[in-house]
Amino acid sequence: MANLKTTEKKTKSQSMGMHTEVLTGRTQQKFFNPDEGENLYYFGTYDVDFNKRTELDVKEMTAPEANKEIDNLMSQGYGTIVIKNPQGKHSLGVGILNKLNLIFEGSLGYFGMGSCDGPTVRINGRVGWSCAENLMAGKVVIEKNAGSCFGAAIRGGDLICKGSVGARTGIDMKGGTIIVGGDAGAFTGFMMQRGRIIILGDVPRIRFLLQTKREGKSPRAVRTDSDSSRAGCHRPPRRRRRPRSGVSAPPCRAGLLTPPPVTRA
Repeated sequence: MANLKTTEKKTKSQSMGMHTEVLTGRTQQKFFNPDEGENLYYFGTYDVDFNKRTELDVKEMTAPEANKEIDNLMSQGYGTIVIKNPQGKHSLGVGILNKLNLIFEGSLGYFGMGSCDGPTVRINGRVGWSCAENLMAGKVVIEKNAGSCFGAAIRGGDLICKGSVGARTGIDMKGGTIIVGGDAGAFTGFMMQRGRIIILGDVPRIRFLLQTKREGKSPRAVRTDSDSSRAGCHRPPRRRRRPRSGVSAPPCRAGLLTPPPVTRA
């Protein structure tokens, strides 16, 4: 038998209680006390009044300048801000961790309203790729269409697009709700873990599977217009390769005749 040393001195893990801690019956659900409401806000947030309204023209501003001015207006107590002439600028309205009523009179570019927690946003136009990426809380409404990766990796909040959305909508989604009034692109809900996606239109892959099931065909035997790079296009038949000079061609499929070797003139 091995010579095991016995000692009454507690190890570091034992002194920390790791050997006596009860692990059964525990839950990850968090309970908050209403009296601790002041601890549920981010550091540096502002107390705003939604009835206090102002307008901001960002035509001559860069995205960092516009976002800094939005933060400055919130510090003055403005709770409703109307952004004029966004003109498809990228990364507008990102990182807002405050209650705010934000209205964009125009379209946004890539990564608009990313990493936000709390604002209510209405965009009277279109948005590019990755709109409201990593949204934690709040509401974003797009009046027209949205690009790919709409609502990627969101953890909460509501995203509403009244038009159609691109591919990979709700990719890596961990919570929240995405509502699409039109169609959705391929890989919608890819790697989705939690949350809800409601699509009132069509999704190419779902229509593809439903059509194959109705017709009783193999999934590889049917191709829809949405799956093609162009509507109604079909891959042309492959041409047989001509053998090199001096090399005989393979025998015919019937196995009766062997064509003579092809020589160049």
